[in-house]
Amino acid sequence: MFCRRNKRAISFCDESKEGNEKINSNTYIRILNSHLNPFLHTVRELTGRAAIFQQDNAPIHTAKITKDWLKKNKIVIIDWPANSPDLNPIENIWKQLKDNIQSREAFPKTVSELKVALSEEWENLDCSIFEEVVASMPQRINAVLEARGGPTHY
Repeated sequence: MFCRRNKRAISFCDESKEGNEKINSNTYIRILNSHLNPFLHTVRELTGRAAIFQQDNAPIHTAKITKDWLKKNKIVIIDWPANSPDLNPIENIWKQLKDNIQSREAFPKTVSELKVALSEEWENLDCSIFEEVVASMPQRINAVLEARGGPTHY
């Protein structure tokens, strides 16, 4: 999770599962409880205002149980168009992380090694990258509108 000037340690969805449970709405809500609520509290302390949460339209994000949890916890979310990666700043961050991992001398060979590499690269990201992608949102929106919903350079 990140905002314009802050980030939280990266977390992995599979580490919030219970037993052989698949990643589902219950898993997602556990993640939100553990990670989102404290992060939103930090953002409010830093900025003096409530954050708006952005997620895509994955089924676990739009499930009734998830929507009810978000409403109960008074978390404001952005109404998000389907299939809109051009408008999602995290996609740029994922690309940066991927590029950083691919340029490492020792490429991760296992899931555990990949998690360690992702955690290290996430920690090494300068928060200015978050500010840049958040600040680019007006240009992203205009580019999507000009492309009439088609692909953009973002």
